[in-house]
Amino acid sequence: MRVEPADGYFGEDMIVFEGLHRGGFISRGFEVVAPDLENADPVHHNALESDLVALLSALKPGWRMQVQWTSDSDFRRPLQRYREDTVRFSTNAWSTRQRNERFVRYSRLVDESALRRERLRLYFTMPVDADAIGRKAGRLTNEALLGAYAEQFKQTGQFLQALFGGSGGQVRPLTDADHFLHYLEFLNPSLPEQRIADPLEFFDPEKSIQANCWLGEGRPLESPDTGFYLDGYYHGMLALKSLPKRTRPTIAYLLTKLGFREYAITVNVAPVDVEDLIEKEQKELNRVEGDYESLRKVKLLAAMRTKAAKIARYSNGDSSPYRIQYIIRAWDKSREDLRAKLTALKAAVASMERAQAYEPALETSARNFFYCTWPGWSFCRYDALWHDYDDMLVANILPFSSTPVGHLENAEFIFDGANGNLVGGRTFIGEGNAQTPQNAVVIGTTGSGKSVNVIDILTQTEPFYHYTMIVEEGESYTTYAKTVDPSADPIIVQANGKLTMNYLDTRGLPLSGLHLSAAAALPMLMVGQSKDEDRNKLRQALLANAIGRLYEDFARWYGNKHPDQRGELARRACALDAYRRTRMGPQATELDAFLEFAEFEQAHADEAAAFLAHAGEADVIRFAKEGAGAQQVRDLVFSRFTAAEQPQHGHLQELLAAEASGPHADEMRYLATLLR
Repeated sequence: MRVEPADGYFGEDMIVFEGLHRGGFISRGFEVVAPDLENADPVHHNALESDLVALLSALKPGWRMQVQWTSDSDFRRPLQRYREDTVRFSTNAWSTRQRNERFVRYSRLVDESALRRERLRLYFTMPVDADAIGRKAGRLTNEALLGAYAEQFKQTGQFLQALFGGSGGQVRPLTDADHFLHYLEFLNPSLPEQRIADPLEFFDPEKSIQANCWLGEGRPLESPDTGFYLDGYYHGMLALKSLPKRTRPTIAYLLTKLGFREYAITVNVAPVDVEDLIEKEQKELNRVEGDYESLRKVKLLAAMRTKAAKIARYSNGDSSPYRIQYIIRAWDKSREDLRAKLTALKAAVASMERAQAYEPALETSARNFFYCTWPGWSFCRYDALWHDYDDMLVANILPFSSTPVGHLENAEFIFDGANGNLVGGRTFIGEGNAQTPQNAVVIGTTGSGKSVNVIDILTQTEPFYHYTMIVEEGESYTTYAKTVDPSADPIIVQANGKLTMNYLDTRGLPLSGLHLSAAAALPMLMVGQSKDEDRNKLRQALLANAIGRLYEDFARWYGNKHPDQRGELARRACALDAYRRTRMGPQATELDAFLEFAEFEQAHADEAAAFLAHAGEADVIRFAKEGAGAQQVRDLVFSRFTAAEQPQHGHLQELLAAEASGPHADEMRYLATLLR
């Protein structure tokens, strides 16, 4: 039987096979970065097994899932983006040199196929609902139908992210461009050698899949070789004739962790109607029982018990049946190397608990199996070597493995991975104003290269920052600082040094609750901890109260010294409060408003001046006299202080000694003595 390859179109981030009508199919892919469990505890492997069983249960009647796994050494796109960032942002000679060296070195490894990257994609495919289209389907009907399918696939993607995201996996829905690139790579294995800067330049959404992506014809191989020749490579096909008799969570690694590249695994999965299967098994059981009654063979008795147990499992819902087609494709420029790959793959299959691989000898059969592996096309009419298997067994043999690459697609820094791969990292994650900084800990023994590693990260990320502050012990980063600014000298803080750091200085910012907390914490460290916890709480309260009074005194002193600024400060505080309430989120603080308004004022001076003048004089006076408004005016005063005008440690010590009174007078004098 010879089948024709499927064709379709890319659109709305989906693939429509054979038309949007009765007999057509619609599909969408998802790229999955599987949790990295290669050396993990069995507990985590068992958890992933449960997640994969849940994934199978998400298949609705009539749907099919296709698992596409492949291994290559193609890191060109992220490396090219890394190079473009260097050209665009890097102005420092040292950072530019180091980033360029890394780009050249890794690009050479890619060209030599010395790197390894496992890719995992899941495709979900369903038949087009002919009843929803009707006989007179117009443009609006098709658009509505595509929108409904898009929503179903969106929910599928959310389910996948919820399923695998908690254990460290990542899920990304594929777009039209991603679908096109996958097909282009699938049908043209020589594409990486062509070094096309941007393959998307050749994408025409008006053309079909074959017109866009199939750039060459295949031909059969001469005997004794099997398979076909396509795009400069010899291709060989294998299909699992019998599945493993027993499975375990890591059994698929026997196939996915082989030492060579340029081979792919495709698994087509279809749900099975449980009631029909139970009825079928019941008929088989009745037949075996009849044979046993006449022949009395122990082998038949064992078969009876096996079928009875299977019926019980399906009836109780302990497991669910699925049909799967397991196909392996390998390709190479050399016939001999291809034969060696196929031999190694057969041996790997045989090591999977007595599974057997079938190698089609006819070119027609090899092509038919090849068409069954087209991305998203899990409804191929070639139905050879489909197997019935329980959900847990299917979950274990799925090639659910991929290379962890971190944030390689938009990496700020790139390092070598542990398995011949590349790993990218970023210092901030998110989009726009929703980015969050990523914390990191570097652990190692003395001399193991911790500082060297951090300096490498600083060097690669330097183009993305205006300045870098390093707090360290031992001056390991002095040389790096000189590469950024040759005039940079370290500020060395030591017990006998002459530097003074004023922890009460607001550094040109308004007084805030965060600053008050930090200012009270340092004196508490200076006085030390008491064994009496209640006394520690009392000391902390006394210090916080004294610091608050100190700031009140200095704010009053500044107001008396600069009476001409009172009105302007009140107006600005009123404007900042209005800016926070009207233009910022409910979680924004007065300090956030101060910083954002300063940027706004610098970028749009005229608009900011109009905003400041918007409030009437009466409103400003009323704001400055109210409790919350008066507090904000007082806090804003400290943004005008020079360094010499700020409160200092000595002032706090003197205040504690001078105002020691009441029931805690002795404790206040004691604190003043400790802070001297």
